[in-house]
Amino acid sequence: MATQWLDFLDIGRTLSKNIRIGFMQDNNEAPLAVSHKLGLPGEATPSGLIPPERTETGLITKLLFVSLVAAIILASTIPVFSASAEAPGNVAYQKAMLALINRQFPEAISSFAKLQTSYPAMSDKITLPYAEALLGHADNLRKNDPKQAIVLLRKALQLDPRSVRAHFQLGLVLTSQKDYVAAIESYQKAIALNPKFPDTFFNLGFVYAVSKNYAKAEEMYDQAIALKPDYLDEALFNLAIIQDKQNKKEQSLANLKKALTVNPKNQSVQNYLKKIQGVSAE
Repeated sequence: MATQWLDFLDIGRTLSKNIRIGFMQDNNEAPLAVSHKLGLPGEATPSGLIPPERTETGLITKLLFVSLVAAIILASTIPVFSASAEAPGNVAYQKAMLALINRQFPEAISSFAKLQTSYPAMSDKITLPYAEALLGHADNLRKNDPKQAIVLLRKALQLDPRSVRAHFQLGLVLTSQKDYVAAIESYQKAIALNPKFPDTFFNLGFVYAVSKNYAKAEEMYDQAIALKPDYLDEALFNLAIIQDKQNKKEQSLANLKKALTVNPKNQSVQNYLKKIQGVSAE
C-alpha cells in the first residue's frame, strides 16, 4: 500500500498514513468486508503515521450495498415490486426503494422523508432504507462537502442509533475536519457495538496519536493488531512509531522487525528501522 510522507512540527520521522473505511455488520459479528483507505491530504501526523486513505468504492462494496438493499426488500412486508400493491404509500415506497437500489441517494432521501411525513404508520418499515440512503449520500459528499456529510450521518444515527457503519463513517469525517474529540466519541460508540472490527481501533489510534495521547494510541494499535487485520504490517509500524515516541525503544524495534516479517517489502518500515538502528549504534 502506498505510504505518504508527512512532516510533523516537532517529530521528524514518518508514521504510516492510512486510516481505514469499511462496511461492517451492525452487530458483534465479524465485518462484512475489509476496509478501504481514506486519504487526509495535508494532515499533520506524528512522524508519518498512517491516517485514512480511501480508494473509490469498489465492486465488493457495491455488491455489499446491493445485498443490504435486497435484504431490506425481502424483510419488508410490502410487496415492493408487485403491481397489485395498492395500499396507500406503496407506490411512493417502491419509488424510494428503486432510487436507493440505483444509488440515487438524494432522490431516495427526499422520497423517504415524504413517506415519513405522509404515512407515519410506515416509519418502522422505512427506517433502515432511509438510513442507508443517508449513509450513501454522506459518503459521496465526504470529500467535497464534509459538513453536509456530517449532517446526513447524524440524521442516519437518529433513525438507527445502533448503526456501526454510521458511527464509523462519522468518525472518519470528523477526523478529516480535525474535530478529534467528537471523532473519538464516534469511534468509541462503533467499538461498543462491534468490538471485532480492527479498522475502528486503527483509526482511533491515529486520532489519539495526532492528539498526542500516545498511551491511548498505543492501546488502540495493540487492539487492532490483536484482531489480525490484513494490513498487519502497517498497524505494527504505527505501533512502533508511537512506542518510539514514548522512548520505548526496544519494543519499537521489536515491532518494526515483526512488521518486516509480515511484509518484507514495506519500504516505510525498512527506512524507519534503519533510522532507529542508526541512532542506537551511535
